[in-house]
Amino acid sequence: MGATKNESTNEKNNLVFEQLKDKRQYIDIGKKKATKDKPLDDIQNKVLSDCSTYMLTNEEIAALLTSIMRNIMLQPHNETLLQDQGINRVDRNTQLVTEVQRVWTMSYLESLPHDNKS
Repeated sequence: MGATKNESTNEKNNLVFEQLKDKRQYIDIGKKKATKDKPLDDIQNKVLSDCSTYMLTNEEIAALLTSIMRNIMLQPHNETLLQDQGINRVDRNTQLVTEVQRVWTMSYLESLPHDNKS
């Protein structure tokens, strides 16, 4: 019996995940530090406040953040970066989006001074 569409997609995702792990050092998110020019804490507090104001559930928040990351991945500068890594627009399912987000997050955290990691 042939592989189902889901099995085929999972195999392709697993291959892409392995490529991402191998090439993580080449995935550049700018590795720019949070500075006064980048009020990351303020942005985070605003998002948290809005989530509370709208009484979003954990599942709604997770879906929202994943959707935002997918849209960020579709921005032209990231589109090119991801295509260079073998990740095409059609491949950007939820599992892949969350894996890319994990890789980018780890890359960013590794670029911070030791005392700023949380």
